[in-house]
Amino acid sequence: MVMGRERSIWWVAVLGLMALVSSAWLMSTPMNANAHEFSLGTLKIDHPMARPTAPVAKNGAVFFTISDFDGPGDRLVSASTPQAARTEIHKTSIVNDVARMEKVDGVAIPAGDAVVFEPGGLHIMLMGLKGQLVEGDSFPLTLEFENAGTVEVDVKVEQYHAHDEEGDAHKGHH
Repeated sequence: MVMGRERSIWWVAVLGLMALVSSAWLMSTPMNANAHEFSLGTLKIDHPMARPTAPVAKNGAVFFTISDFDGPGDRLVSASTPQAARTEIHKTSIVNDVARMEKVDGVAIPAGDAVVFEPGGLHIMLMGLKGQLVEGDSFPLTLEFENAGTVEVDVKVEQYHAHDEEGDAHKGHH
């Protein structure tokens, strides 16, 4: 009987240790394995991504969120990448049921807030792509801010899911 009880205690200890290791591993694993974030001072650039393009596509776009929850705010003034001949900050607006894209000179990042670059809204336009954007690949993008300076982020090429069902007007631009 003692031997059976010792065996039970041993199994309880092993199972407890396994549960402890599993919970520690889960806590150290990001909730979204695809998420990636970059920092520059108090600015955070969350999950820069671009959609895959067709082999003959001349243009593409980059989406992300910039936040400055703990800082004085800033202004994104430009972006550049070796992936494209020209890079501009664009915004999409709907005028008389027609989507129009226009270049903007910069985007304010308010103190204590975030700005979302997304299909159908603000985005970084890649013009004169130097190659196809293939799902699973990545490329560098340098963002320049008025006060904080520059930061290079890694743009992942992947499908964009958050707004696909909302009738993305941006698709026709490419």
